Amino acid sequence: MGIDVTALDPDFITESEAASILGKTISTLRHWAMDRKGPARISVGRRIVYRKSALLSWLISQETDFSKLRRRSKAA
Repeated sequence: MGIDVTALDPDFITESEAASILGKTISTLRHWAMDRKGPARISVGRRIVYRKSALLSWLISQETDFSKLRRRSKAA
């Protein structure tokens, strides 16, 4: 069966839990991983786990400060 990493450290969560927290599907997380996007993940054999702290860090890195973005001018 293998080691249940999530039982060793409460900071580790399953792929399913990570998808739920982010409001995405497992399939989306897997596509992001193939494209080298998204939060960092750990492979333990065939099992994928995420650190809650890595999810938070990734979310923070996605933050956009809209006040610093230029507005498009409307064509007359």
